[in-house]
Amino acid sequence: MATDTSKAFVRHTVSESLPPPVNEKGIIGWMRKNLFSSISNAVLTLIGLYFIYTVVTTIYGFAIRDAVWTGADRNACLSEKVGHEVGACWTYINEYFGQFIYGRYPDAERWRVNIVFLLGGLGLLPLLMPSMPGKKWNVLFLLAVFPVISFVLLLGGYF
Repeated sequence: MATDTSKAFVRHTVSESLPPPVNEKGIIGWMRKNLFSSISNAVLTLIGLYFIYTVVTTIYGFAIRDAVWTGADRNACLSEKVGHEVGACWTYINEYFGQFIYGRYPDAERWRVNIVFLLGGLGLLPLLMPSMPGKKWNVLFLLAVFPVISFVLLLGGYF
């Protein structure tokens, strides 16, 4: 049986491209494709959003809304003194910030810790840049020289 090709249409010019439908592009298209592509993905997305909402509101309530920001001592953070449930005690954090960062390192020698931290950061910075020349020497510094400098600085030169 022969087919009739006399009624077939063949385009001789390329048609212009049309933009994709609104629901297929941008943030809405991405969300439909990745977050709501099936019932199970939609349920998991909603559970994840509820979890994020719960965590963020709890942290906000503890760290900011119910926190005590001013005071002279620990008594400023007691709920009996404030009159409501207390969250974070930023007065305590402010008072002991140096001990959180340096531990029991002597106050007069904290410059040593700062120099070690600065040298470590400056040594890592070139390694984070993809096209930085001389990475071999930088790695050599971080693996061989920096530990010796840190050892000497943090022990105060006493072995």
